[in-house]
Amino acid sequence: MSRIVGPSKAKELIFTGRVMDGEEAHDIGAVNQVVDQNDAGDAAYAAALKLAEQIIPNVSHLTLCVCVFLSLSLSLSVCVCVCVN
Repeated sequence: MSRIVGPSKAKELIFTGRVMDGEEAHDIGAVNQVVDQNDAGDAAYAAALKLAEQIIPNVSHLTLCVCVFLSLSLSLSVCVCVCVN
């Protein structure tokens, strides 16, 4: 989180436990998209499903790599990749 929003903002959010709304999360770069809630209450799920439907047809043409970044002391990052063809 600190790499996305900066160390000061990350510490503020962690130490205060403050909850932010979607607009603020979008403004600081913590989320890519904000959707208005619908009557069914599943607007975020529907948006994620729509995105997944766009991605899935392309997966067979790509090598899927999932990287997990581990933050170590001295701000050293380690990337562990699992590749699936």
